Amino acid sequence: MMVSHADLPIASSTEQKAHGRLKSKTFAPENRQKAATITSLSIFGTPSDQECQPIPVVPRSSSNDELRVWRVTSAGLVEVDAKTMGAFLDKPKTDKTNVHGEGNGIKYGMSSMQGWRICMEDSHIAEAIMSQSSPYKDWSFFAVFDGHAGHHIANRASSQLLEHLITSDEFRQMTKALEENNGTLTDSTLKLLETGIKKGFLSFDEISKSSEINKSGCTAVCAIVTPTHIIIGNLGDSRAVVAGKNDVFGTEDHKPYLEKERKRIEDAGGSVMIQRINGSLAVSRAFGDYEYKDDPRLPADQQLVSPEPDVYIMKRNIENDEFMVVACDGIYDVMSNEELADFVRDRLVVHDDLREVEKYF
Repeated sequence: MMVSHADLPIASSTEQKAHGRLKSKTFAPENRQKAATITSLSIFGTPSDQECQPIPVVPRSSSNDELRVWRVTSAGLVEVDAKTMGAFLDKPKTDKTNVHGEGNGIKYGMSSMQGWRICMEDSHIAEAIMSQSSPYKDWSFFAVFDGHAGHHIANRASSQLLEHLITSDEFRQMTKALEENNGTLTDSTLKLLETGIKKGFLSFDEISKSSEINKSGCTAVCAIVTPTHIIIGNLGDSRAVVAGKNDVFGTEDHKPYLEKERKRIEDAGGSVMIQRINGSLAVSRAFGDYEYKDDPRLPADQQLVSPEPDVYIMKRNIENDEFMVVACDGIYDVMSNEELADFVRDRLVVHDDLREVEKYF
């Protein structure tokens, strides 16, 4: 629960109605005195659930209440320092940073905006030529990292993830195999690519764990574009969308309420409340967020938050493929995959220059 001092409600009470329906009452800013006296919160579930015991609100001693944040813990609702969660500015920073380039027959444009956060928490990679060595000189690599609770892990991912992929044992084996078959990606080399991406993500997250990354985390979505294939690795709720004349493909978000994600979370001793892990984190897979990865009995991919990506492999179709969008959830919160594809396509018809298209985002 996050509340702005300026113009948002600062508290609410909830009552149970028949058939599990809930009724809530909101305290507006002018009733701040009344809301400040709240000492507990009761949570109700479906009709089959028992009413939970009231959860105590544990206050934090601070004179700064411009942003008030509570975390659900076993002790109750604990007010935490907004800085650890990624505090907000009074006004959003709307200046955009744009990066453009081309290579290997691909034109790309990237745009980012800080928005309400006190610092830029997101980062990206755009390498039209993935590396100067074979086979990577004919490949391209693009990635977006959507940070939360700070910028540390997102910045580190943008500077180091690609190296972790290329130096994995599987990528080395794949490179050797491609040298022997004139660079043709076969089922076996594609499998090495898939495994290498997963292990590269895991090794990056493990090595970063030993350094001072604070409590920040980030989602990650990356795309390797070869002359014949598009290989996508996705971690969290950023998304890659590949638009074609006849279809639109999009990666699947990792949300705690999804069945396979919920099962892992509950097996690790956690819970899903208000569609979040332990009522706090809104994504179920991410880099960083090490406070959710501290069970020594469990491997990395079975922790509350997993750093293992889903990998998608698609064969390129020159007759059908139009463009690809790699973006964080700020885009997908307001557009479906199909709406985004139509939005970009309509503007590409008018503007051949990607810099003009970016202005509409």
